Amino acid sequence: MYKSRVSLAILETTHAGYMTLSDGSNSIRVYLTGENSSGSSGLYLYDANKVQKTFLSETSGAINNQTIATQAWVSANFVPK
Repeated sequence: MYKSRVSLAILETTHAGYMTLSDGSNSIRVYLTGENSSGSSGLYLYDANKVQKTFLSETSGAINNQTIATQAWVSANFVPK
């Protein structure tokens, strides 16, 4: 017997598409959206406890809840030598 682990839909609030991928216990582990409520598209990864750990948006991101140090982020958060 096959079980669905992929969901495709359109968000009512933004009219944008999204996709979720679930693990074997049917917990959503990957969430991909064309536009979220803040107007950004993104990829969001969750651990087995349903806690978001990683995300990548058009302008920022984090891996294991640690900010990805982009050139713009470093310029805004550190004083140049």
